[in-house]
Amino acid sequence: MTIDRILQMLPFALLTLAVLSSYFVTRSLLIPLLRKASERSPLRWDDLLFRHRVIDRTAHLLPAVVFAFGLPLVLEPTHELFALFIRFNNVYFILIGLGVFLCLLNAAVDLYQSHPKRQHVPIGGLVQAIKLLAFLLCIVLTLSTRRSQPPLFPFRPGGSDRHSAADF
Repeated sequence: MTIDRILQMLPFALLTLAVLSSYFVTRSLLIPLLRKASERSPLRWDDLLFRHRVIDRTAHLLPAVVFAFGLPLVLEPTHELFALFIRFNNVYFILIGLGVFLCLLNAAVDLYQSHPKRQHVPIGGLVQAIKLLAFLLCIVLTLSTRRSQPPLFPFRPGGSDRHSAADF
């Protein structure tokens, strides 16, 4: 490899290092501090957030944010890889959001059913319906991000029949 090629790859290496270090700092410093504060707290809901891994899933947000803010520093916005990386990062944000929402929903159900009067209230079907809607919304948002179209493209009159299956 020549020096010019190494200098061209250096910003990508630094961005990768920043993304990985933000993840490891979040996992090894921030989450243990929050866990200790949660254990000392008399409140129950913060313990449920850790038990249902809401905080663990949320830890994935910081590397995605670092990548989103660092990418324009590494690549020109007119570069063809820039749009591809932004789309992948947006899909990653959508998947993180889905994971956090599902874990948060499980924690809310656990908190709701911890009350003695509410233990026998059947809310499982409602929770499953909400999860199904969240998955469908995630699919629509992911497809619209991949195609660079507004999220409502499948719901427009005649919007989805103009595209072939090869477009997906």
